[in-house]
Amino acid sequence: MSVISAKKKAVAGISKKQRERWQARFLRWQVNIWEIYPILLIATFFRVFGANNVTFGDDEANTWQMARDAVVHHIWPASSTRSWTGILDGVFPTYFYMLAAFFTSNPMWGAIETGLWNVLGVLVTYIFIRRYYGRLAGALSAALYAVTTMIILYNRFIWQPDLVPPMAVALMFVLFWGGVERRKGWLVPAAALISCLYLTHPSSIYMLLIVAVAAFFAGYKTVRWWEIPLAALVVLFIFWPELTWFLYSRFSDLKILEQISRSPSVFSDNVFLYYGQYFSPYVQSPYYWPAAYPTDPNSLLNSTAHGTKYMKMLLLAVHDFLPYIALGGCGILVWQLLLSPSSAANSIKKTARDYL
Repeated sequence: MSVISAKKKAVAGISKKQRERWQARFLRWQVNIWEIYPILLIATFFRVFGANNVTFGDDEANTWQMARDAVVHHIWPASSTRSWTGILDGVFPTYFYMLAAFFTSNPMWGAIETGLWNVLGVLVTYIFIRRYYGRLAGALSAALYAVTTMIILYNRFIWQPDLVPPMAVALMFVLFWGGVERRKGWLVPAAALISCLYLTHPSSIYMLLIVAVAAFFAGYKTVRWWEIPLAALVVLFIFWPELTWFLYSRFSDLKILEQISRSPSVFSDNVFLYYGQYFSPYVQSPYYWPAAYPTDPNSLLNSTAHGTKYMKMLLLAVHDFLPYIALGGCGILVWQLLLSPSSAANSIKKTARDYL
């Protein structure tokens, strides 16, 4: 009996030490990531507060109605709403909003679901950037995602493109896993994410170029033979509703896309305007661009409240100079590449050697 009791005491002592060690490790982990908690709190407030007053037009109503009808009438959706080009958008947004539509018919909760989905995107951004670029870069990236005006506006209402950013960041995370770290297991989640992105909004098809570049840097050694058929099955499973619609409609959407592709291409400098508006702290509504500046009489910056004048000056400086700072950073990157072409060439040679 004494031997058994001694063993029990030893096991209890070991478990106690292990528990204390795990508690200390958990505390150190919490201290090392403390900055993400206020960032997530701010991001949640900006995306959820006043959810009953967000934009709600025809597109938002149709998207929510399809999700609600699918739940109430037990329908298996094969597509989403009709886009301005005449084709039907992918089915992923309908499935996404069915989560909230299952519990309520109030579309406000669909807007809240969109906001919380992008709060998750803030967290994924922090984890991704911190892993590859450090703690400060991760905190700054997550903070920009959390408080940038245009991102907040487009994270607060029901719309297909509003669901893209978290999945796009997750896709970049997966591609870095294979293309930068050269680790296995990236192909299947990348195939699933790019499929969901396309079924969210067709413009995400351009991210296939990024996937191709990442696949080149990852090399065939990071792909196991069984991952290729598994990725094909995952893509087939995700696209099954879309393929069903294509067969039923006799590929009418592809015919419309073919006609659109014959339209003349246009080069426009509006991208610079949109880039500036992306950083603008004045935008009040995604549907009302003239309110992007504090000259609008409804702007709070035109009030006589204490400190508004200085806040207005600060935001004006941010609006005017931040795009140039961002473009300057790109210029510095190009300048560094031009100053050290030998190191860049050696990096390309090493990548090609590892790939081949």
